[in-house]
Formats: sequence, C-alpha cells, structure tokens
Amino acid sequence: MSGLVDGGLYVRWTGDTTSNPSDVTAALADAEAAVDEHCHRTFAYGSYTETLYIYPDGKVYPSATPLVAVTNPAGQWSIQGAGVWIGWWDPYPILANTYSSAQGGYPPQTTITYTGGYQAYGITTGPTPGLPVKVARAIAQLAWKSVHPIQLPNLPGNVNSVHVGDVGYSGTKPLTVGELIDDAMAQTLSGFVRRDVRAWQTNAKPA
Repeated sequence: MSGLVDGGLYVRWTGDTTSNPSDVTAALADAEAAVDEHCHRTFAYGSYTETLYIYPDGKVYPSATPLVAVTNPAGQWSIQGAGVWIGWWDPYPILANTYSSAQGGYPPQTTITYTGGYQAYGITTGPTPGLPVKVARAIAQLAWKSVHPIQLPNLPGNVNSVHVGDVGYSGTKPLTVGELIDDAMAQTLSGFVRRDVRAWQTNAKPA
C-alpha cells in the first residue's frame, strides 16, 4: 500500500471512529487500487516501467503523472505536460517474414521507465504535488463503503433508487449490491480518467 490517504484523514472525512484501524488500512488500500483501475492510471508516486503506444507526434503518455524524470529509453526525450516526447516512430523492425507472408507490423510502441505520480495528500516534495483533494476524499469514501457494506436483501432487478429513512441513492443505472464505484463516484472521478488506453498496453509496474 502506498498510503496516499492515511487513517487520520479517513476519520476526519468520514467521521468513522469505531472501525478497526487494520480494517480501515486494508480498505484504504483496496479503495486506492479501485480508483487506479477505474481511472486507468497510477496515482502513487514512484518509479515505473510500462509499455506504451507511440502517438504520431512521437509522444507516449505514461499512467503515473505528474511526470518527474525518464531513465529509459536513454538519449533524447522531453517531458511535455502529461506526455513524453521520445522521437518519431520508425515502423521497422517489423515482424519476422513480413515480406514473405501476410503478417504485418506491430503497433508503434515502446517500453519506458520513468518517475511520476502524486505524493500522499497534503505532502509536497520538490516538484511532486500531493494527491488532489477530490481523489483523496473519493478514496476515503470508498474505504468507508468497503468497511460498511450496504445490505439490500431481496432487491428487485433493475432498481436504480433506494432509500432508508432520509438516506438514499439514485442513479441512471440499476443498483449493483457490493459495487464499489457507483455512478456518483464515477462522476466524481471523471476528470481524472486516462483516455485511449489500448488493451495490449501494460500497467505501470515498479521499476
């Protein structure tokens, strides 16, 4: 667990003072992983290696941003916002026997090792900022939801609204019991979702 949101922030933002601290720690880790997966990115600061698509302008877009440095490929590169310019892509080498068969080349791609991501919420080290408050609070809310699962026995199919007293939830899609990220949370995180991720791209792995 990277600890982007700690137990103290969880208590302050959720008001939950009775849950077992070890349960909260595990729930925060699960919530952070869920947010990473939903947003197709890695929020925690670190050094990562991943295989990325090279766009026609010669740039790749790593999943752990903001970017700090690139160590591979060595040589000429330039961090430009959320992207890294690594040079124009040469479509060669292509797969073996391309000229003697129907096989084609592979998508423009490269493996890159870099440092990027956010520090824990409220911490800024050098050029690396702390996690945005909207994402930090989302992680705390998801952790609370994980520690306090909603029990909705015998829920009819295709229901998209449920209320217990003054507390309720309504969404555009049918409710799914146990679903961590619902419509409201997806809307909260929508501005942080990384777009155009290709299925063959690898997830960021610690370098």
